[in-house]
Amino acid sequence: MVLHILEKGLCPNGMTLADLDNHEKLVQVLPEFKHGSTSLVSKIIVGFKKELGADGKKVPILRDYEGKVTLRMLLTHTSGLAYYYEPTDGTPPLKPFPFVTGRIEDFAVRALSQPLRLLLTLEAGFENSARLSKNLGLDIYWLGQFIVRCTGFNLRQALKKYIFEPLEIPSSELDVYIPPEHAARKAVMHTQSPTGSGFISIPFDIYTSEGDPPEGYAYIASGPLFGTIEAYTRILAETTWKLAIRDALAVQGIKLEPQKVSSCPLAFHQTFHFGQAFKSTIPGKGTGINLLQCEVAIAPTVSGRPPGSYGMVWTPQRLLTACLDIWYAIDEVTGKGYIYNYGPVQGSQHTYSDLLHAYTASSLC
Repeated sequence: MVLHILEKGLCPNGMTLADLDNHEKLVQVLPEFKHGSTSLVSKIIVGFKKELGADGKKVPILRDYEGKVTLRMLLTHTSGLAYYYEPTDGTPPLKPFPFVTGRIEDFAVRALSQPLRLLLTLEAGFENSARLSKNLGLDIYWLGQFIVRCTGFNLRQALKKYIFEPLEIPSSELDVYIPPEHAARKAVMHTQSPTGSGFISIPFDIYTSEGDPPEGYAYIASGPLFGTIEAYTRILAETTWKLAIRDALAVQGIKLEPQKVSSCPLAFHQTFHFGQAFKSTIPGKGTGINLLQCEVAIAPTVSGRPPGSYGMVWTPQRLLTACLDIWYAIDEVTGKGYIYNYGPVQGSQHTYSDLLHAYTASSLC
C-alpha cells in the first residue's frame, strides 16, 4: 500500500517513488524521526546509567541519530529500530539471545509488555543504515502510520480501498474482523527454538477470545491471495513492480549480515527449516532485500536458483507462529510460483518440510 500511495501521488506533501531516500519528505509525514524530536525513535542507546530507575531497571543513555531515516530504510528494515540493545563500540551485548536467556526488558527496552501503541515509541537499537535489523514489526508499524497519515483512512479502510476493491474482493468475502470480545483474554505467544526442539515463551501477549468465532469468521487467520498479472497491475504499475522486486539494499550500500543479537535465525536463508533451499554460493554476501521485504539472490543459490530470484516475505507472523503456515510466492526471474511451509516442531513435520523444499528447489532449477 505504501508503494501504491507513492505511485498514485496520494501523499499530501507530494512524495513519490523518487522520494524513497528523501528524509526531509518522510519527516513531514512522520515527524517523530526528525532530528531533535522528543520521540524515542529519533534516539539511539549508547549505554546505561549506573543508577537504576524507579522501576528497578537500567536507565538507557540516549543520543540523537547521526543518520537520517528514509522510507527505503523502513521498507527494508534498515531504519535502526530494534528490540534489543547492541553496543555501538563493539563490546558484547549484555546477554545473547534475549528471547532464550532472558526477557527483552533485560535489554532496557521496556515498552514491550505494555499496550501495542507503545511499540511506536521504542528507542532505536543502533545507528541506521549500518546493518539490517529484523525487528518483528517495528518498521511495519511506522509504515502503517505513514499510510494512515497520507490517506486519512485507517488501515482497514486503506486495505479495502487499495487492495481488496481493485481486486474486486467484496467485504462479504474478505475483511479485517475485530469483534468487541477480542480482548476478552490474553494468550502468551511462543516461538520455535533455534534448533526446532521445542517452543520458547516470549514476552508478547496477543489478544484472543473464548469460544469459536461466528461461522465464516476467524479470530486469527492467514492465507495467500492468488492473482493474475492483470490483477497485480491494478495495485501497482509494471514499472513499480520491477522497482519493488529488485535488491533495495545495494542503493544504500548495505549488505545483509547474519544477525548478531536475536532470538533465532531471522533471515530466510538462515532459518533451519530450509536447508539448502536459499543458501547462496557466496556465503554472507549473496543475499539482499527488496522493497517487498523479500530476500533477493544477488548470486546463484546452492539449489541452482539464479541471481534476481527471491524468497519469502519477511513477516512478524512467520517468525512468531507456532502452527503450520503455508506461504505462496511467484519468482519473477524463473516465472514460477512456489510454496513453502513452516511446520511445527515435530520431527515428522520437518522431514515433510525438507522433502517439499527439495522438490521446490529442483523444480526451479
